[in-house]
Amino acid sequence: MNVENLLKFLKEKREQIIFIFGIVLIVIIILIYNNVSSKRVSADSQVAFIQGFYGIQFGDTSNAPKILMELYSRNKSNFIGFWSGLVLADYYYKFEKKDNSYTILKTIKPFDEIGKVAYKVLEADIKFSPSNLNIKTDFKSINNYIAYRKAKMLLAKGDKTEAIKLFKEISKGNDIFSEMAKEELRALGEKL
Repeated sequence: MNVENLLKFLKEKREQIIFIFGIVLIVIIILIYNNVSSKRVSADSQVAFIQGFYGIQFGDTSNAPKILMELYSRNKSNFIGFWSGLVLADYYYKFEKKDNSYTILKTIKPFDEIGKVAYKVLEADIKFSPSNLNIKTDFKSINNYIAYRKAKMLLAKGDKTEAIKLFKEISKGNDIFSEMAKEELRALGEKL
């Protein structure tokens, strides 16, 4: 398989690859953190978090929010509780329930550097962003949503060069995230 065919294959299987690597990454992060944390998190809670997280990302507006709400309510003082709350706050925010979202944000505390950055990005969106950021994510645009959030996090960390590269890649699409990426590029003084 030459490089061109490999790139074509990776592009075609992008959603599946992100999904699989996402699950593996989340499991690894949770297990590592769980092993070094003084407050143990049960295997059931870890599985429930993954179920709730991916349910939210792929459009489950019935069971997934309930799962995350239960995890958030029972585990406010640990890693699972923070991430369940953050994903839930992001979910409420996208569905234009800013009050619910901000109420949750005020009750959770980041446990690591990634969490701190994600928290700050979401908090800034809820407080200060234009209304066009209140979006509903569908399956087709999930990759651009993930990339957009990553670019926003890079900006929050001060890595403007990498954020611009990612925004330019996203802007080539034809969904709401590509339009949002174009607005970010204009705000950063980039030519489209």
